[in-house]
Amino acid sequence: MPQGTFFFFIWTTPPATFLARHYRCIESICRHHPRGVIRGLSNTLPTSFFDELKRADVACDVEIERYDLAQLVQGSIAQVWYDFRRFWNRSAFFPNHEADLLRLLTLRDRGGTYVDTDVVFVRPLALGPGCPNAVGIEAGDGGMGATQAAQQAKAGRASFDASTAVLCNAVMHFQAGAPLLQRAIDAFVRGYVPYTPGLSMLELHALGQWGAMGPVLLSRMVHGAPPGEGTCVLERNVLFPLEPGETASYFGPWDARRDAPVWERLHTRAVAVHLWNALTKATSITCGSLVHRLLEENCVVCKRLGCESIEKLA
Repeated sequence: MPQGTFFFFIWTTPPATFLARHYRCIESICRHHPRGVIRGLSNTLPTSFFDELKRADVACDVEIERYDLAQLVQGSIAQVWYDFRRFWNRSAFFPNHEADLLRLLTLRDRGGTYVDTDVVFVRPLALGPGCPNAVGIEAGDGGMGATQAAQQAKAGRASFDASTAVLCNAVMHFQAGAPLLQRAIDAFVRGYVPYTPGLSMLELHALGQWGAMGPVLLSRMVHGAPPGEGTCVLERNVLFPLEPGETASYFGPWDARRDAPVWERLHTRAVAVHLWNALTKATSITCGSLVHRLLEENCVVCKRLGCESIEKLA
């Protein structure tokens, strides 16, 4: 991936909810893509939020950018969904669906790489010319490794078993105007499944509603894409190497027998590590844990936090 690539994330909650662990994830983009252009699409974070990082000795360009969803959907099929949002927004998780749509619209219009704020880069996302678009498997088998993607000489999609493998929209790289994105937007609107009000994330997941307009929709679009569109599917170890149900354990004390092999695998096979915030946001980070070390090695704007400062990462 050439330097200067556009990255963006979305933040819809108040500044106090943007913790140091999220800041570290943004820093990791800067560390591994020093000339990256990073935009935080947010109507809640102040525009000065990343001033300290902007003053640091790094070349990445980081800014908070306001967005107007009404303007983005104007004149498109997505406007139908937006105009009826008063019927959809009764669930506490409705902003998740707004973010699902916003990332598709932004990628369609601007291209680049969308990144969740619970994704830590461990090396650059270096995609070859044969991978103009790329997504990763979060569960199941198939896909290609990072080296294979960088060396891909011909546009095409790596095989994956759609009956068992699920893709994830926590990291998505697309060229502007990619046909798959418009098909995904159309499918989002035509097959929209609102969240049932009053249910927790786990209850929504049990009903099959959680992720229906995100990872499940993305998986369906990629699997059904015409051959030759150039969507590379990256194997699970590239972007989502930690199992969701096991990730919280890596927030706890370092266990050499368990963690040392994982640490080596992360730094030899992975490009990024998804920390599954939906499952771990209430989990405290123990000093010296695998997650603590991942976050610490990406500190750009400060001295490395010591054990006495670990509460800053809570």
